[in-house]
Amino acid sequence: MSIDITVALIGLLGAFCGMLISIFVVRYMLKISARHKFAAAFTDELAVLKSGIVGDECATLQMFEASFEKHNRAYVERWSVLGKCQKRRLEKKWNKFCHGDRDLNPDDRFTYLASNAYEEKESIKTAIKNIESLIST
Repeated sequence: MSIDITVALIGLLGAFCGMLISIFVVRYMLKISARHKFAAAFTDELAVLKSGIVGDECATLQMFEASFEKHNRAYVERWSVLGKCQKRRLEKKWNKFCHGDRDLNPDDRFTYLASNAYEEKESIKTAIKNIESLIST
């Protein structure tokens, strides 16, 4: 009789361990999937920026404003699967991407790329640096 209880307890312990491993694997896969989707959301813009073709004045600003919804969706999806410390790190880099080193006024998104201090080529370099920093998180 005690052998039956021992076998049942070992079976329950095995099932519990299997459940924990499954939860870990699913969370890990969600994080990896969100990370890939987040990086993929920026590939078009990164390809244009790295091609070195400078379009109109403030082209970088216009390109980011036009694709902000796509980037924001990917950001929210990535943010939702991260832990507390990783969320703070991502938020900091996201704010730098959106606002540069300026105040966080929501109406002033990407204006740091069109300020008088930058030429378009400088804006492109800054944007590439901010995107690469953001997707490496």
